[in-house]
Amino acid sequence: MTVMREAIDTTTLGWIKPELDETLRLAQQEIEAYAENPADASRMRLCAEQLHQVHGTLRMVELYAPAMVAEEMERLALALQQGKVADRDEACAALMRGVVLLPDYLERLQGGHRDIPIVLLPLLNELRATRGEAGLNESVLFAPDLDRPLPANLPSALPAAAPTRGATSPHLAALRDALANWPEDGTPSQPEKLSNAIDGLLGEVVLEPVRRMLWVASSVAGALRDGALPATRALRQAFGGVEREARLMLADDGFGAHRSEPAAEPTRQLLYHVAHSDGRHPALDDLRHTFELAAHLPSESELEHAR
Repeated sequence: MTVMREAIDTTTLGWIKPELDETLRLAQQEIEAYAENPADASRMRLCAEQLHQVHGTLRMVELYAPAMVAEEMERLALALQQGKVADRDEACAALMRGVVLLPDYLERLQGGHRDIPIVLLPLLNELRATRGEAGLNESVLFAPDLDRPLPANLPSALPAAAPTRGATSPHLAALRDALANWPEDGTPSQPEKLSNAIDGLLGEVVLEPVRRMLWVASSVAGALRDGALPATRALRQAFGGVEREARLMLADDGFGAHRSEPAAEPTRQLLYHVAHSDGRHPALDDLRHTFELAAHLPSESELEHAR
């Protein structure tokens, strides 16, 4: 995130924070009223409506981690209204912590400090646990800017050279084969096949969002092939997501006419591995530079301050 982007976010947050604070205060009143009289489930419906408003506003200004907290709080309020929570007192306590911590976190951002989503993970997982949901991994809070322009030296797509597409694409079939020969807890037996297949797919597509995903995948596959990245189960799952998205985007007419762009998850997961790797490779360095990945890794002192 650039200095200009941070300034814009801080200014925007200054405009909307009074409204957010007031909405969270009203939500807190509903939680307190429900805790005193659990028979009145309508309190949780009103609370969920207020949290839905907070969630939408935070999404609009691209504060995704606080928005995730508001979304989990909304889900918990609805679960309480519907009587689907095992420990009502614990759930109310988790909601109270949320309406207290969110304004504090936003005030910290308004003061010019960095958005450090990882400090919100314990609260997110507490809210999920009260609904009986599994905890989230810290990778879900990793949110680089995925709209960065593609490198100028990236080869142009040549659709005319690829007459077979979608499920019949030989490169897509090769990618499936390479993943099939990558055991869940092992290393790919043909890393060069994985890399070549993704490079081939990159030459078949023209839509920029798909090319961006495949460029990231190609860079990571090249580093994996050259031994600069370890082969892990999570990395294999990320490549599986790339194969799935490529298959969906290339379906039917080969140009992804039924979807405007691929899901961001595979690209984000691949970049998460790059950001947390100290492997040296030109392709990895290009990704680190293009997506400014170092800016998404707070120092220990920044983490401590945020906590």
